Amino acid sequence: IKTSLPSLFYPMDSQVRKWVRKSLQRGAVSVVVKAQFEKESHVKVKPNLSYARELIQAWKEIADLEGGEQKTFSLELLSRDPQIFVTEDSIPESCEDDLKQVFSKALENLLEGKCQEGQELVEQLLPIVSNLEGVCKEIETQQKQCVPDYKKKMEAQLEELLGKASQDERLLREVIIFSDKVYTTEETTRFV
Repeated sequence: IKTSLPSLFYPMDSQVRKWVRKSLQRGAVSVVVKAQFEKESHVKVKPNLSYARELIQAWKEIADLEGGEQKTFSLELLSRDPQIFVTEDSIPESCEDDLKQVFSKALENLLEGKCQEGQELVEQLLPIVSNLEGVCKEIETQQKQCVPDYKKKMEAQLEELLGKASQDERLLREVIIFSDKVYTTEETTRFV
């Protein structure tokens, strides 16, 4: 189970995985959660004042090195530093219940879709399997007649070439080799 949650929901990652694992017994799934709060923001942004003071002091010291001339310090310079603001996420208590309801519905829809997909596959595969079973039966029937037909053909060829002399041993050897080549019982049994 792969999850992609907004940072606000990171503390709920294991709970989300548990909900998904409970509904899905096998396979891989990716869970992507996106949240948009319409009434209020659950993220608090605060300035990192102690860091800002240190940063301003460091810039003043750099300005002093350049000739002691005090240049104006702008807020734009501070805004370029990613550490100047600190964010705090707070999940409202009702949020977990809401998220669980959304997950329940989403997982229910996913399972319904998978069942429907499985049923469609069964409907597509049943005629194919039925056709293959018929082909296997036809192969078995033809296989039974194949060896005697080949034996007769070989007898005729050997008689034409050699007459009746010493054809039994050669004939039997050729028939055994051929019957081994056309032996398909193992494959058709494994298929059915």
